[in-house]
Amino acid sequence: MAGLVITPTLNTINMVNGTASLDVAAGVTVDINADLKTGYATVASHATTSAIWAAAGNVINFTGTETLTDLPAAPQAGAQRTLICAGAVVFTHAGSLTVQGAATYTAAAGDVIIVTATSTTTFKINVLNQASKPAILLAGTAGKTITVTQNTSLDEAVAMSSKLTLALGAADLKAFMNAAGTAAEFANGIKLGTFNYNIATASGTQAIAGVGFKPSHVVFLGVCNGKLSISIDNGTVAYCAYTTATSAGWGSTDIGLLFPTGDGTYYAKGKISTLGADGFTLTWTKVNSPTGTAEITYLALR
Repeated sequence: MAGLVITPTLNTINMVNGTASLDVAAGVTVDINADLKTGYATVASHATTSAIWAAAGNVINFTGTETLTDLPAAPQAGAQRTLICAGAVVFTHAGSLTVQGAATYTAAAGDVIIVTATSTTTFKINVLNQASKPAILLAGTAGKTITVTQNTSLDEAVAMSSKLTLALGAADLKAFMNAAGTAAEFANGIKLGTFNYNIATASGTQAIAGVGFKPSHVVFLGVCNGKLSISIDNGTVAYCAYTTATSAGWGSTDIGLLFPTGDGTYYAKGKISTLGADGFTLTWTKVNSPTGTAEITYLALR
């Protein structure tokens, strides 16, 4: 900017630039860039004496990786400087520095920091923009991301999301976090299946695969020798209702499926011992010599 001619009605006016007042007489030309320090300067970071107020500009290339615990006195309350960090400068939330979020902040290269003097000796540190922003990746968007920071408004986030073409799959799917815990994915989250178990088999395990996800709970409905067993199991606690030749029973905690024969003193019981990425494993216990094949339907829930 070449300059600005100011013709005040009074003899002088004061133009406060955050460094000093300018006494401007009638008809005097004021160079805004030179006098109001609207330039760009480089300042090295220092623990207590970073010379941001003496710099020949209000936008500062802030170099180094010092840990700041204080700043030099500002020319006046309300003075501001914009720091573009060139490295991992640390702004300590203590003493004269009040850091946004009430916590010490370690900048990354490219972060933009606003320093505001709340008095000549106390300073507010605000993070205007983070160069290294957390990204939210939606599954099915062909690598497109919505990048959201603490400075992103709701309107901005909605505007960004409207630009994505979301390939979410078929209708009526549900949103889940993927197995790696890194992104959302959409799936049914329910698996209906069947399997058999010979209750005469010695105590041991039976693995059921093909579920397609790690279940959180499994509901079982089984029949053996005309007797019914219903169980709900999450791998830690299981509840079971079952029938014998003469009555019905109820079990909890350590009983999942239970299939008795005869008077109920011969039976096999099965409980989930492991929930895996593609199914579950039942641990079966045989008591005395039961016989028969249990036909079991399960409903696995993600």
